[in-house]
Amino acid sequence: MRKDEYDKALQLCDNVIKESTKAEVLAEAWVHRGDVFLGQRQWPDAILAYLHVPVFYEGEKRWMPPALLGSARAFRSLEDLEEARRSLNDLTAGYPKSAQAEIARTELQKLPK
Repeated sequence: MRKDEYDKALQLCDNVIKESTKAEVLAEAWVHRGDVFLGQRQWPDAILAYLHVPVFYEGEKRWMPPALLGSARAFRSLEDLEEARRSLNDLTAGYPKSAQAEIARTELQKLPK
């Protein structure tokens, strides 16, 4: 993804999702899949990918903060500020010491009231 090779990154994520049975690996793959769609500005697909983590892999706490931050950014891009705010608040409340929580606090301040 760092080289904007979105198709290759998406294929890698899809392969991992098809082949793995480990929850941590699957949660990570869904986060990265969301990152690909976010990078491509495919907001609804990004949201669906990110939301796999809280819905299906809630126990994978390491991947919850990036999933919540990514979904908030996609919601904001769709101008769904209520959902963006909800995701950012869930992130700061549930994972206050994560690196993403600090980013979320900044992004919350920038959201229109």
